[in-house]
Amino acid sequence: MFEWSKEILGKFDLPEELCPKLVESADKIGMLKTELTEELGFKNTINIYAGGADNACAALGAGIVSMEMEMVSIGTSGVFLSYEEAGKEYGGDLHYFTHVLPDAFYSIGEICWKNI
Repeated sequence: MFEWSKEILGKFDLPEELCPKLVESADKIGMLKTELTEELGFKNTINIYAGGADNACAALGAGIVSMEMEMVSIGTSGVFLSYEEAGKEYGGDLHYFTHVLPDAFYSIGEICWKNI
């Protein structure tokens, strides 16, 4: 179970009740309101899930779900993403994040075009 850092909340004198409940990316957190479902023309109920960061969701959508696959995304920045199953330490040379999949992670290296 995840919880907010009491140390950081204390430094800013923020009550924990102000923070939203922490959930997993794949957790169902609600359903689309019936009025909106009808307005959009959906025939079934629409579940809403917590989701994740843009690169993690893009990786899942692209099928990057195992160590044998990587992804390159070119947009506002250039990103090389690699699926990881266990903790890695890159010494600040790459970013390391939690994937939207349970017990999975990904590392990314980014290129910002203004620095080229």
